[in-house]
Amino acid sequence: MNLKIIFIIPFALLFFKCTSNKVNNSPKEQLKSEINDQVFDLNSPHKLLIQLYHSEEFDSLNNVIWSENISDCYSIPKSYDNLFHTNVDTVIYFKNCENIECAAVILSNYQVGIDNKKEVIIGSHFQGVDLGVALFKKVDDCWNIYKFNRELTSLGYFGEYRTGREDQGQISIEKFGENWNVLCFTDGIGGNTGEFWGTKQYFTLEEKFNFKISYDVVEYQYLNYSVLKEIFSYRYHHNYYFPDLENQNIFTIKMKPILKRHELYDLKLTIEEENRNVESNKLNSIKYSSKIFSYSNEYNIYLEKKN
Repeated sequence: MNLKIIFIIPFALLFFKCTSNKVNNSPKEQLKSEINDQVFDLNSPHKLLIQLYHSEEFDSLNNVIWSENISDCYSIPKSYDNLFHTNVDTVIYFKNCENIECAAVILSNYQVGIDNKKEVIIGSHFQGVDLGVALFKKVDDCWNIYKFNRELTSLGYFGEYRTGREDQGQISIEKFGENWNVLCFTDGIGGNTGEFWGTKQYFTLEEKFNFKISYDVVEYQYLNYSVLKEIFSYRYHHNYYFPDLENQNIFTIKMKPILKRHELYDLKLTIEEENRNVESNKLNSIKYSSKIFSYSNEYNIYLEKKN
């Protein structure tokens, strides 16, 4: 009888361990594991949306329709059916710091309404489109996902970011170092009641980045930070009107990366402030200033350098 007890106990412990692992895996963790294990087809937006959102339901505008899990909470506006409607906007390819081919898939979360019994994209003047991003890298000629944010930022006006010439939004990848890529969102100039502005945002794309911290000795520092984190933003245009003076102030800011040896680039902002009389179009004054920003390893963002 003692032998039977000894024989049964190991199997009982093994069964308990297996069942306890299943209980600890939340639905969100299981879904994340399923996504990470998949091979994705970036040449088929329809198939890609099905894989990312685990839904085969589409609206008449070819947007995939999905709903959040119980544990999720998104600020994306829901559509008329109380669900989310998302489409692939564009795919941008780049090589990461390890020279691996990568891709950033921009996902537009549209708010869809009904107009004359047809589904249409809606949005107020200051409501752009909420954007998500999925990042992939090529491993053995297959596209594997390494980061997926269903909502990252918003861009544009009236529910879209392609809405005209002056408020045309732009999405691009820029270099903040020789081997360090960032994802840039440029909001178009827009506003009303005498005030207009335009903003740029930059988000990390790299999983890791090594750079030399000594010019004389070969030393490397390993940076481990959140991917798709905003590390820098600035208002590249801002103008506002003074009705009592009939004058307006116009701030135009240009950014230029400053090359640094073995490190991430510093960023230089050149600011032009112009005061002009609107009625006569006379220039009252103009002045220039500049600011330098450096990347902070401690905070994983760009901070202004103080003199």
